[in-house]
Amino acid sequence: DSMEPAYEKGNILLVNPRAPVNPGDDVVFMREDKSGTRYVLIKRLVRRNESSWTVKQYNPPKTFSLPRKEWRKAHLVIGKYNRAS
Repeated sequence: DSMEPAYEKGNILLVNPRAPVNPGDDVVFMREDKSGTRYVLIKRLVRRNESSWTVKQYNPPKTFSLPRKEWRKAHLVIGKYNRAS
């Protein structure tokens, strides 16, 4: 829900895991904890540095940081299929 209306529940995202991500890109961030549980977020990349990704979401509007030490994978969103009505 955090990225509505750009992305809605049920959308299928197309990502390029090899393309670089840049500020202004929509990005799928992934991490895995010690138990093997995977977490996935889609956010708009605002900026990055060596220690964090600064991202924003639409619903509710919010800008925050994700530590790169935890969120190591960042895949560029190159398209989407909308959910069926």
